[in-house]
Amino acid sequence: MKLPPLHEPRAGPRGLKRRPAAVVQNTYANKVASAFRFEQMIGEPTAVHWLLPPVHDESFRAWAARNLEQAPLCRLTDAILVIMSFVMVEFFMYTNWAGYNIDIEPAITNAGTAIGVCFTLDYLIRLYAAPLRLEYVTSFFAIVDAIGICSTWIEFGLSVMQNNTNSQDIVHRLRTDDVGRQLLSLLQVMKSMRILRAYRLLRFTTSIVQRQLLATLLTVVSMIIALAGILQILEMCPTPALCASPVCSTNATEVCVQNCANTQCCGTCIDLRFLDWIYFVVVSIMTVGYGDVSPQTRMGRLGVATLILLTFVLVPLRVNKLIAVISSHSDYTKAYNNTEERHAVITACDLDANTLTAFLRQFFHPDNRLWNEQIIILHPKEPSVEITKLIHLYEPRVTYIVGSAMRETDLRRASVHKSSTCYVFTCMSSQFEKTDQMSSILTNAFRSLNPTVPIFTQVILSRNISHCQISGANNVICVEKVKMTLLAKSCDIKGLSTLVSNLLDTIAIPNKKPDRSWISGYLKGCANKFYSVDIPRTYSGLTFSELVLFLYNNLQIIPIAMILDNGVKMIPMSFKLGTTADPNTCCTLYVIAASPEALDGIGRYQHEEIRVFRQTLRKMERDRQLRAEKKLLETGGLPPAASPAAIENAILSRRHTRRTSAMAQPSISLGCRFTQGQRSSIYDSTAYDDFIMRPLPENIEDHIVVIGIPFALQDLLIPLHQTLSQSRLIVMLAPKPPTKEQYHQSIQKHHFNSVYYFQGSPLHSKDLLRACVPTAASVLVLSSAAGTKSFFDENMVDADAITSVRFILEGSYLIGTRPPSLIVELVKHTNVKFLSSIVKSQSLRTRRISHLLRRGQSRLEDERSAPSDSNADDDFNDLVHLCQPAFASGRVYVSGLVECLMSECYQKPHLSAVLDALLHGSDQDAEKQCLFQVQCPKPLVGKSFGECFRKLLNVNFVCIGCWHPEKPHENPDAVTPAYVETNPETDTKMRELDRLYLIGRPTRDIPL
Repeated sequence: MKLPPLHEPRAGPRGLKRRPAAVVQNTYANKVASAFRFEQMIGEPTAVHWLLPPVHDESFRAWAARNLEQAPLCRLTDAILVIMSFVMVEFFMYTNWAGYNIDIEPAITNAGTAIGVCFTLDYLIRLYAAPLRLEYVTSFFAIVDAIGICSTWIEFGLSVMQNNTNSQDIVHRLRTDDVGRQLLSLLQVMKSMRILRAYRLLRFTTSIVQRQLLATLLTVVSMIIALAGILQILEMCPTPALCASPVCSTNATEVCVQNCANTQCCGTCIDLRFLDWIYFVVVSIMTVGYGDVSPQTRMGRLGVATLILLTFVLVPLRVNKLIAVISSHSDYTKAYNNTEERHAVITACDLDANTLTAFLRQFFHPDNRLWNEQIIILHPKEPSVEITKLIHLYEPRVTYIVGSAMRETDLRRASVHKSSTCYVFTCMSSQFEKTDQMSSILTNAFRSLNPTVPIFTQVILSRNISHCQISGANNVICVEKVKMTLLAKSCDIKGLSTLVSNLLDTIAIPNKKPDRSWISGYLKGCANKFYSVDIPRTYSGLTFSELVLFLYNNLQIIPIAMILDNGVKMIPMSFKLGTTADPNTCCTLYVIAASPEALDGIGRYQHEEIRVFRQTLRKMERDRQLRAEKKLLETGGLPPAASPAAIENAILSRRHTRRTSAMAQPSISLGCRFTQGQRSSIYDSTAYDDFIMRPLPENIEDHIVVIGIPFALQDLLIPLHQTLSQSRLIVMLAPKPPTKEQYHQSIQKHHFNSVYYFQGSPLHSKDLLRACVPTAASVLVLSSAAGTKSFFDENMVDADAITSVRFILEGSYLIGTRPPSLIVELVKHTNVKFLSSIVKSQSLRTRRISHLLRRGQSRLEDERSAPSDSNADDDFNDLVHLCQPAFASGRVYVSGLVECLMSECYQKPHLSAVLDALLHGSDQDAEKQCLFQVQCPKPLVGKSFGECFRKLLNVNFVCIGCWHPEKPHENPDAVTPAYVETNPETDTKMRELDRLYLIGRPTRDIPL
């Protein structure tokens, strides 16, 4: 049966029906907001600030009750009344501090009466507004209010009677009578019980911990003050004048006994101070008492017994509640309030300890000058044991907050709206699409709260980069694209992964000089990093090529890219500084330098020094051209009797012809264009089955073997085909074939017909031979960390990759062939030492850092000789994998490079774009200038690196380092392994087999 409504809807204006009361209540918040907006528009203060407006059909009593609970004015009134309660307690303590006293000063009486009027009005208003008045009157706090109000008005009435001549006798008898004196003192205690109304302060707390802590504190303080006052009254001496007489002070006479209710007071009657009773109550609550203060009367002892029983129940209840709340409350639920310092916020769908370790190590490295920065980690789950240790390691600069980035309250707790940078990390899981979707949503959550903060987001698949950019990310870094590009290009650019890793990672090089020369040069190169620097106006007028030469000659700094309005430009040689500059700086460059101190020297050069350099350089250029032209005439370019005008015209014509031919004749590029055909159906099973069943050609060689199937297969095959020639085959060796989606997205879509799949295992010699691994040019061994395999020890994650490498090496040695070039992906940098055999080092000395030092001293002796080197252990920790021959040669890619890149973006926001342009070429450059590698040209063999740098700069190439191949010696134990040397010393001699890292248009022929 349908129940009738409580109120029948009546017709309103214009025949409309009234809305039900529930609908009216739901629209109350909108009305308040509308009233506030209206008040802002008219610019006049109204009562809506302090009192809530009445709702339609709301009675005045209901409106008053709602305001008492919600209105800002009533909340302020509660705070004022609580302060008045403490004032009343202060009056009581002031009056009875030296001993109980019934003589109250008139000023205190008047102030107490005024406060009592406020208490009375508050009580009457709340009584009127109470929905259930009987329940309100019988409630505990209402009884406390009534007791305090009654005692106040009784004292006020007695003071009025004392001023009236007709009533002075009654007041005098009351003040001299023993029971009357106790009654007057009890009235003061009853007024002090108003301190219990301090519980109204609980409504101002912001967390349950604060609420429980404040409730426990107020309970204990209220009990101590009230019970101390009651015990002082119960133990007071009724006739202090008699007990103070010389007779009673000497011996207990019959007169004293007859006139004193306390038979033990005579001769020892001492009226204790209020502080002494507070001390007694505290000692009685916390312990069993010390006996120095004890009650003498029966009523006092009964009061103490009641006190002990009361505190035995109430105090443990409050304390247990507080302990339960604190134990259930996590330390990571607090908010970050230190917004005076710059801070960055990190979130992730699943936080990985290894990723966070690499990021924080790079971010807080002492050489990065980020000593005053803060990191806030916002994640929905409690930190794991590894992450907790990591947080403690970087405290107090790292704060972990449990919360979701999908909630605005948690974002504000992490101060995202005031952050300087935000990071969204990804995790390596089997559901890549869903992980990238969550990264996109987290990016959108950051952007919605802070429209201007730079956001750096990680994704797994390159096709999801655009989704994060639409969500508001300033820079999206594809983890797999960076990794696969480095692995693919390492097949042609030897040592590429080590070169890039050392340029991104901040490494503390020890002050101790190594014993071997290759270690010395290698470690000096490791100190070089990418830096962002603003070039001052004093360099205006120089071209980019002249700036490169000036900075290299004076500071050994190598500029590689310029930040323009439309993006990154790699080595714009003809760009003239100052043409598009602001009044303060010429431009922003990304350079390679050994330390931040070297960058400080850029601003020390005056404009006059730079002007003289420019004039000298251009004069040398004119002289060089003149000598070349004279040499041209001497070789028979023009007859000796030609006129000067004819000579000049011939020279100009020859220059034009040379320039035109240089533009028309393309260089031999290392990259090749792949053809993108029409996309086939995703569910075309025939083509997929043909690919899986297609047999390998017989006796293939000089091909690329990929051990394992990466889930981002497209990011591996595209750079492989761009780097290598189209005729070179690519064989994927794995137990399981690629999925149909991987085949269509990576192979069929781009028409990669030179890609083959061979089902097998690298742990079987027959499979290695059938894939022709011994005759391959390069072998990429991918890590299996992204799979579903679990290990009892996380450090065993690279077991498959290490075992595969050793099987390949042993198989090559058994058939008597030279092992192919191996490029291995590892997850843990501590596992690099197990791959030292890759570079075929027969000496164990190159596997230990201690053996890289001078042999005349032990490590202990070195530490004693250099006690000031407090960071020696940290330096050696950085070098655990750095000086391993496998890593120094560039044949090992170690995870953590992307995290270092993300960390460096905090100070260098364009670094990821610079790295992308370095590997692939900039979109703003038609020639696609990028990093490539060539063998040292014959004219440069035997020359110093400084001379090679200048000669290459003359033909528009910037050399940033070199790769030294393995160098055997007569002593088998002294083999110099291959290693990467970044920005070598200017006097380093170039050898015939050295390979140079060049930035420019990729080519194999350098026109020197």
